[in-house]
Amino acid sequence: MKRTRSANAAPNPQMRQPSFQLNTGIVCTLVFTLALIVRGVYLWEIQHTDAFSLLLGDAQLFDTWAREIAAGNWTGDQIFFNAPLYPYFLALVYSIAGHDLMLVRLIQIGLGSFSCVLATIAGNILFSKRIGLVAGILLAIYPTAIFTDCLIQKEVLALFLMAILVMLLISAWNNGQTKTGWWIGVVLGCLALVRENALVILIIVILVYGLSHFREQKKAMTWIVSCILGAGLILLPVGARNWLVGKEFVLITANSGFNFYIGNHKNADGTYNPVIKGHGDWQDERQDAARIAERNSGRKLSAAGVSLYWLKKTLSEIQADIPAWLRLMVRKWFLVWDSVEISDSESQYVSADGSKILSFLMTFLHFGVLGPLAVFGTALTWHQWKQLGIYPIIVISYMASIALFFVFARFRYPIISIMIPFAAAGLVHGIALIRQKAYREIALPVFIMGVAAIAMNWPMVSTNPYKSNTYYNIAVSLEKSGRTDAAMANYVRSLEIDPNQAMAHNNAGILLYRKGRVSEARVHFEKAVVINPNLSEPHYNLGIFWFSQGDMQQALVHFTRAVTLNPDENPSAYYNLACVYSRMNEPAESVVWLKKAIEKGYRNWKAIHSDPDLENLRRAERYWNDIGLVEMDKVS
Repeated sequence: MKRTRSANAAPNPQMRQPSFQLNTGIVCTLVFTLALIVRGVYLWEIQHTDAFSLLLGDAQLFDTWAREIAAGNWTGDQIFFNAPLYPYFLALVYSIAGHDLMLVRLIQIGLGSFSCVLATIAGNILFSKRIGLVAGILLAIYPTAIFTDCLIQKEVLALFLMAILVMLLISAWNNGQTKTGWWIGVVLGCLALVRENALVILIIVILVYGLSHFREQKKAMTWIVSCILGAGLILLPVGARNWLVGKEFVLITANSGFNFYIGNHKNADGTYNPVIKGHGDWQDERQDAARIAERNSGRKLSAAGVSLYWLKKTLSEIQADIPAWLRLMVRKWFLVWDSVEISDSESQYVSADGSKILSFLMTFLHFGVLGPLAVFGTALTWHQWKQLGIYPIIVISYMASIALFFVFARFRYPIISIMIPFAAAGLVHGIALIRQKAYREIALPVFIMGVAAIAMNWPMVSTNPYKSNTYYNIAVSLEKSGRTDAAMANYVRSLEIDPNQAMAHNNAGILLYRKGRVSEARVHFEKAVVINPNLSEPHYNLGIFWFSQGDMQQALVHFTRAVTLNPDENPSAYYNLACVYSRMNEPAESVVWLKKAIEKGYRNWKAIHSDPDLENLRRAERYWNDIGLVEMDKVS
């Protein structure tokens, strides 16, 4: 099929482009340089922030995983729960250059800058050289791209692969060569190893290509088979690896059922909320999914069995209230297009606090600007639907695949590679039409853009919870590394932004308690309980406070509440209940709770033997002997 550019194909004079030509090589060099400079300035600015030296959320998972791979464990011993390509990319860097996160960031900046070049070329081929230049500049200065390229996160690979895919799709729609289909399959296979929902794009590409070439059935079938084989070349070895280590064929990961539950259960709000409050960390997620599924099923489950359990549970909850689920789906559909960058562990809004260049760019360029511009560009060029129609179809399908589960802004980030050239087309064509006073031709596209702008910028969510959560995550990491003063400052910052951050109150209270400021600590613990009565940690800490004050009745109330809310969280809560009952001179109850503490994993035998708070229990020999001192003595 012959390629047609909008500047040449447009029948009306309003769509003509300026006559001067720009050298493609020079343009690409300028775009690449601009992208490097902007990202370099941003990296220099943030290297002095508290967050820069930390690995938050999934970044810690990827780094830990990559170091294990680099140390020689290239196959692993479990079915993949997370997409594996990025950790293997990190492991390759670590194997060659050592554990150097700055080098990783520099490599990613290079990949991100080259993605800007690919956006330039795509805009050039699809539309015109001027539009290609604008597309490259837009991606070079797009704040989310700058922020993402410097994270230890997989989205930089996803955007890069999507940019390559766009170039291959342009080639496929121009010449339809079998080898192009093969390479599209390979790239989509790699992309699926970063973002599993990229398989949706594979299905869409096959369907659209088949329909658009239905008159050339032999050629179309050859191309489609080639595309499938290309994807299979990448994905089948991963499935085979999963079979070898887990005795189950799982094509990529075994987390789809669990993720579906998170985004669609009866209390879901469209964003990520862990199944156990306070257990959103990567170290908890897989274990919680399996433990709850096995407990409720009453049997040991395989990785695929765990995923199937959550899928069935979700479908049953959806079936119980279909209208509520449909309302949830509508909400998620709008969230996935929302201008706010809904984050998990790291928010670009916090990074902007430490970067003048990012803060400046965010004032005028964000998804709430880029999205409507892309819609505008699509409307203006719709007469070329035979050449361009595949791209908006991919964008809509990909966004729908996100909304089917739960929404993080980074999930939609790769699709920016497709939206950028259309946004650039909207800018260039729109300005040209306004200059030529072609108001009739532009009226409908402007109206469509206006509707999109209102929908994408409607205040559905605030940035504050995501900023507050990031400062909280920074504080937790700083506290673990022993930097308690810096941690306290970040807890305070988190609470300044969102006073209803219950766990920030709880953790700030712990730090204050350790400093001897027990009255202030109590205030924070009580605020945490008021904000979220279902968190076990603040109740546990209030139990500690009241125990230290000698009020056993209050201590009993809060320790009991802690173990009721989360029976498997903290064996020390059971031990402390044993101490409370001992102090109340109730050895029968004390021994019950001490035995439960041991059953839950409490193993501080020295404390059990010598803790003065258990003195009353030790004096009651008939209860004390019931614990099994002989076995404990063997261990101790």
